[in-house]
Amino acid sequence: MNLPFADGSFDLVMSGGSTAFIDDKRKALKEYTRVTKTWGFVADINFYYKQKAPEEIIGKLNSAMNINIEPWGKDYWVNLYKETELELYYTHFNDVYVPSDDEIITYCTEMSASVTANADTQRLIKERLIELMSLFTENHRYLSYGIFVLRKRNEAEQISLFGS
Repeated sequence: MNLPFADGSFDLVMSGGSTAFIDDKRKALKEYTRVTKTWGFVADINFYYKQKAPEEIIGKLNSAMNINIEPWGKDYWVNLYKETELELYYTHFNDVYVPSDDEIITYCTEMSASVTANADTQRLIKERLIELMSLFTENHRYLSYGIFVLRKRNEAEQISLFGS
């Protein structure tokens, strides 16, 4: 929202999904643009809902993470980026990987084992991790992600007669 860098400092400004958690996304995008050099790039990765998730899942996520997730679709992000001074240079869309129950348990077992604590505390950590990772996995069934690469130009794209 207020990056401590001079205008035009970087060839590439990248956000790995954090834009979704910033209240004033338009202001954040303006700030990304401000610190990007002319002909430089802004890259942003964000999740979006490919289909509506049950409100119960959204509510549980909001409670678990103490945030307010909005069930935005792909068009929300595409339109938000189109409002900027940046050229939408490249996009890639894909579904989010949904791990199996066994993968969740293996992951949580390894993560909790890395904590220096007594056996009871490790068990509680593992149980809570399984609960959270299962919730995130259930949400992932409804999600896709987009990679958005935008370019800062010093002039508008010239119109084309033969291309789109």
